Amino acid sequence: NVSWLVGFAVLGVELVLFPLWLMASWIRDAGKALELRLFPDGLPTHTALRLISGSDYDTKTRRHRLEVISRVKLATLQQERADSGDADARIRDALAATREKMRDSTDFKLLRRELKSYGFWRNMAASRLLGILTTSTCILLAIGALLVMSEARLPLAALVCSVVMLLYWLFVVGNRKVVAAAERYKKQFFNSITKLQK
Repeated sequence: NVSWLVGFAVLGVELVLFPLWLMASWIRDAGKALELRLFPDGLPTHTALRLISGSDYDTKTRRHRLEVISRVKLATLQQERADSGDADARIRDALAATREKMRDSTDFKLLRRELKSYGFWRNMAASRLLGILTTSTCILLAIGALLVMSEARLPLAALVCSVVMLLYWLFVVGNRKVVAAAERYKKQFFNSITKLQK
């Protein structure tokens, strides 16, 4: 019966996709939680606009450009000291308004690339423990397969791949990569603002 086949096919697809969706949702939430721990005072793009952090030439230039493009008046140093919450709210509004004008993927290709890079490293770092546990389990399974199987090529290949992945999780993925990616995004964001002034 065709209806039964279609029903089983749909159910099969849902059984495969639903766990993947749950995993993706969990990783994203874990990434956002890690972001709050790494940047408790705000992301570099935000903190680079606070006068209280330092009022050098770069800070003043960024603030001026952002005010012109977003049409949001940022707080003065005195206002920032008096009400840091309001000052941060103005920065968030200005950044949000500016990002809305940067949605063109052609004109802001480098910015989108840096944003994707940041999201990738943030989510990878957030799921680092899961990655280490998963690859360690795969190593144990591959070693077990080598001990019981007469044909060693497949489990040996699996063992090598798992060891490489474990080394990647241990020595490449980490908070340092997230911070570096956030800094690269910040630089590209403020460099991209000049395109909106033309």
